[in-house]
Amino acid sequence: MKLLEVKSLNIYCNDKNNIKHLVKGLSFHVNRGEIFGIVGESGCGKSLTSKSILRVLEKHFLITGEVEFEHENILEFSEKKISSLRGNKISMILQDSSGSLNPLKKIGKQIEECLLIHRKNLSKCERMKVINDILEECELAHLENILNRYPHELSGGQRQRVVIAMAVICEPSLVICDECTTALDLRIQLKVVRLLKKMNKDKNMTIIFVSHDMALIDSLCDRVMVMYGGEKVEIVENGLVNAKDKYTQTLYNMIFSMEDKNKSLPTLEKRGVHNATRG
Repeated sequence: MKLLEVKSLNIYCNDKNNIKHLVKGLSFHVNRGEIFGIVGESGCGKSLTSKSILRVLEKHFLITGEVEFEHENILEFSEKKISSLRGNKISMILQDSSGSLNPLKKIGKQIEECLLIHRKNLSKCERMKVINDILEECELAHLENILNRYPHELSGGQRQRVVIAMAVICEPSLVICDECTTALDLRIQLKVVRLLKKMNKDKNMTIIFVSHDMALIDSLCDRVMVMYGGEKVEIVENGLVNAKDKYTQTLYNMIFSMEDKNKSLPTLEKRGVHNATRG
């Protein structure tokens, strides 16, 4: 069943009266409960596409087309209605956890804010139970006095898990992960991927996972949309080995031949990604 459907999406950038067409007539859908990957080289439009879904692009971007979530076109929502959706039914996890957290607020207050906005009927006691449960799920409960710490007192991996906790605490139907593991080392990256996979399985949480890392995308996602130059190249099911387009095949062969030769990318088995994700 389709949860999200994007139809003829175009994104333009008005840069000092120089209009650039960055995403061109993009159409795809995301099924409820799946992990849908978007992959491509830097500048291909994958992050613009993911941010357009929640309308968090800067004002100099113009979006046309349709973004249907649960059969409603998000692009037609008022600012009030789209605000009620963000963090509630659709959440987003960005690459830079520091930019997603307020350095002047304690972790507990920032996590609680999500519930105060979207779960106003909960009592203080009920909020704390929800917070403690999500800390346990995100493997943060063991950190002493975590709720009274400030972001700078946590490691990069811990901050990213806090951001994930904030993104999923209201149990959204869709979580958009935009390069959310890129800034992490491989060990922490694996923990984050395992956590997302667990939430997808346990909560039937739909995930859009955006990355330039084809090996990670290939091991994690049910279907993958490959992009180039602002356009969809193809959508591949059951692994990128099944790609039909020559561009995707070339990228796939290049990346995985590098892994086989133990060059710049470690193999999936060495990264521990394969066993932790698909299947």
